[in-house]
Amino acid sequence: MSFVTGKVQYVPLPHAYLDGWLQTYIDFRLSALKKEPPGTFTACYDCESGASRERWKTILNDKAFHPIIDVYHTTINSDQQTLSNGRWIGLVHLQGPLAIDPHKLSPNRIVDQSQKQVEIYWLLSRAYLDRDFRGYRIAPEKIDFIFQYIREQVVRMFGSQGPVWVRCRILRTTVSPVPPDVEKSNARTGWRQLREVTHDEFLDLLMKEHAPLNQNSCSSCGGSSYKGKRMIYQKVMDVNVGSIAHL
Repeated sequence: MSFVTGKVQYVPLPHAYLDGWLQTYIDFRLSALKKEPPGTFTACYDCESGASRERWKTILNDKAFHPIIDVYHTTINSDQQTLSNGRWIGLVHLQGPLAIDPHKLSPNRIVDQSQKQVEIYWLLSRAYLDRDFRGYRIAPEKIDFIFQYIREQVVRMFGSQGPVWVRCRILRTTVSPVPPDVEKSNARTGWRQLREVTHDEFLDLLMKEHAPLNQNSCSSCGGSSYKGKRMIYQKVMDVNVGSIAHL
């Protein structure tokens, strides 16, 4: 995304260099929690500011956890230089592949066992963008980047197994009842409603192996600043690993 004086680059936070970026990430995450109104995130400042550095490191080191940072900068650099020299303005947590029971996610779903296809799930969560950069269509561009990133991860995971179709189900949630403008935006951009779940159902469905940072309760929000219902949305992307083509 280009601006008059610079551009936004989307940079996956590399596990190999985590120690170098850990404190910057923590500071940025906590500053986002301070700036936004209660309920914007499924955690609060007290939840996460009380976590130890080792706790942060354990979560960010999870190989299924892919933090992606939006960085605003004025010169074209490598990802490492961009992270160092640019202004961090946004982030999203991509988790995957996750092991999810498809019938638990969609109870009435019929799975065609004849399909020679692998199916994996990904979850987008904790999306944040600095208020100064909202309204510039950064979000759609970032989603395109995330889908390309997922595609590359799938090819890396299944490339040695020969030709295989991999169906990626990318999930995200929003508060329920869904605000009309959000519902229109999701429909316009191809996100399909799956089901409404409570906070506890959502954690049970998606977070057993990859527990959220706010799993432990705090005095301010009891472990989550949002305890209401959520609507799960889904997008599907098929990747043909054999030809590295996609539908």
